[in-house]
Amino acid sequence: MFIRSYQEKDLEAIAALHHEAIAQGYLTPAAWESLAQGRAAGDREVLLVLERQGQLVGWGRVGGYGDRLGYEFACETSIYVVPTVRGQGAGRRMQRSLLQRAKALGYHHIVAQTLADHLGGLEFYKQLGFKVVGIQKEIFRFQDRWHDVVMLQLLL
Repeated sequence: MFIRSYQEKDLEAIAALHHEAIAQGYLTPAAWESLAQGRAAGDREVLLVLERQGQLVGWGRVGGYGDRLGYEFACETSIYVVPTVRGQGAGRRMQRSLLQRAKALGYHHIVAQTLADHLGGLEFYKQLGFKVVGIQKEIFRFQDRWHDVVMLQLLL
């Protein structure tokens, strides 16, 4: 498996992975919105993909957190790796690469969000040094029920 930068040809495969992750309850739709709007190619946005034998098996991104004055040093990250390759360290390598690139882009504060009942996602971010800073109660509605979202942060 290797990590590489996103190419336009990857958009369809990333979309399929993202929608699969939402259906499995691993991701909220927020990360997809900026990519779908074509923002992944921005100067301060990074999108990486994880490839195995010519097939995309994961993706991760870092991009701006807010457009308001003073938020230019804050960014948000999202990552997804298919279940068949989890636990092999590739997601951790990709997230570390994203953190390095975020720092190189001048970001100081990075935010991650995960569904509260996705304990694997919570543990993943905690192992990378992220700290839980809050829980947004019943903010996300999916499959006819409300979900809480955990907010995590890391100072670079």
